[in-house]
Amino acid sequence: MSALTVAIHCVMLRVSVRYHARCVRKYWNAAQSTHANMAPETFDFYADHIAELIGGDADNGLILDHGAGRGEIGTRLMQKGYDVEFSELSDTFLDHMRSNGLTCYNADHLPASRYRVCFANNSIFYTHPRRLLGEISRLLQCLQSGGRLLLLDVPVLQRMDRLSPGRLKSLVWRVTHVIQPDACGFFVDERQVLAAFSDTRITDSWSDYRVHFETPH
Repeated sequence: MSALTVAIHCVMLRVSVRYHARCVRKYWNAAQSTHANMAPETFDFYADHIAELIGGDADNGLILDHGAGRGEIGTRLMQKGYDVEFSELSDTFLDHMRSNGLTCYNADHLPASRYRVCFANNSIFYTHPRRLLGEISRLLQCLQSGGRLLLLDVPVLQRMDRLSPGRLKSLVWRVTHVIQPDACGFFVDERQVLAAFSDTRITDSWSDYRVHFETPH
């Protein structure tokens, strides 16, 4: 696509929730891998660090890997002894995980009050900004009382300046907040999340322009 076409696409993603929903489903249903064929060592890294963030005994409650892709992280946590279920928007990834015997829910239809921890690694920012707070509330409802929601590796507006895009891309970012036009992802506004969920804790992620959000239920 030309630069102008990409810019128009980004504007449409931002202004139209319906357009975004259509594009994000089309992209992820067609995807064959999670985030550009990451190496097994990358998923090992994620699983090790997410296990540290989850903490506690591996057999102490059920965990949801939300937006799980092909289940690379959650299955590694299962190998560590954690009890993990999965959810996905993509029909391709749903079919893959179910065919491998994993419990995987459609991301739009999650069971209530079931999990000790729900984590979404590198995925919550594919939610449209106008739907983000509602999506966080919905994920909190799938937790047991005292559970924890971990939104991990989230690109945020407040750290946008740590990146060095060209002038046009920088302008598009600031106007639309779209960081990944193809996959339909957005920078998330920390202030929006904190205003709605004041007990949320924000910590550094593995990339300096991203953060982790932790919200208790």
